[in-house]
Amino acid sequence: MPEPIPDLMEELWQFSHVTYGLVGRVLVSSGLLAYGLIEQKLLLMIAGLMFLPILPMLMAISFGIGARQWRLALQGFAGTLISLALLFVGGVLVADLSNPPLRYDDFNSIGVSIIISAAVGGAAALASIDDAGRREMIGLAAASQLAIIPSWLGVCVIFGLPGGAYESDIVQLLTTLAASFATIVISVGLVHRITGLTHSAVRSETRIESRQ
Repeated sequence: MPEPIPDLMEELWQFSHVTYGLVGRVLVSSGLLAYGLIEQKLLLMIAGLMFLPILPMLMAISFGIGARQWRLALQGFAGTLISLALLFVGGVLVADLSNPPLRYDDFNSIGVSIIISAAVGGAAALASIDDAGRREMIGLAAASQLAIIPSWLGVCVIFGLPGGAYESDIVQLLTTLAASFATIVISVGLVHRITGLTHSAVRSETRIESRQ
C-alpha cells in the first residue's frame, strides 16, 4: 500500500506547521518531560515524549531538500527550532516551580546517539513510504534523541549543573544534539533517495509545472 506523494507532502506540511495548538502541545510535553527528568521518573518522561511532534518536522526538512520543496524544508526547520526552544523554556518554568536536585544524568555518548539516530531516521523514512503499520513509537524514539537535552539544560538554568558536571559537558551535549539532528535528517533523505521517493516527487512536480 504505497503512500501517494501528495498525501505524504500534505502530512508533512500539516504536522510541521507552527500553530497555537502546536505551541501548547510542546509546552505541555516539555513540562511533563522536565518534571520526569527532575524526579527521574521514566513514565513521566515517556508521557512527555509521546505526543511531541518532532519527527514530522525533521522529515519535512529532509524531504523538502530532496524534493526541492524549499518552503517545506524551511517550515520544518523553523518548527524544529521553535520546538527545541519551547522545550528549553518548559524546563526553566518547571524547575522554577520545583526543588533540586536534578536526578537525570543518563546521556548517551555522541557515537551511540549517532547510531540510534541513523536507525530512527531510516525506520521513519521506510514507514513514510507506505500506509502499513503505525509510526508512533518511531516518533517517540526520534523525540528522545532531540528533546531531552534542551529540557535538561533548561532545568540547569534554575538548579545549576548537577554535581560532577562541568561546562565542557554542556558543549558535548549540544554537539550530541546537533549530531543527532543532522543524522536523522540525512538518514531520512538517504532512504527516500534509495527508494526513489524523492525522484518521484521531483518528477511529479515537474509534470505539474509543465502543465501549468
